[in-house]
Amino acid sequence: MRESGIVVKYFRDRGFGWIQTPDNTTIFYHVSEVPGRKILTPGTAITYELAIDEKNRPRATKINIVETPVSASEVSC
Repeated sequence: MRESGIVVKYFRDRGFGWIQTPDNTTIFYHVSEVPGRKILTPGTAITYELAIDEKNRPRATKINIVETPVSASEVSC
């Protein structure tokens, strides 16, 4: 079953980040789970499949981008 969430943090130098779910749970993700290894900026809405890693921790897999955040430079007045 696919879950949804919002990217809240990404560490470019380490290749991983964190997703916040609708119930305020924080889930780990690795850039290898993003199509094309695209960098996800905070505020990006995504869907993913929830998996458990070898240390029994939740992680996001098979990530799909739903909506990217609009930057201030993209907004015209």
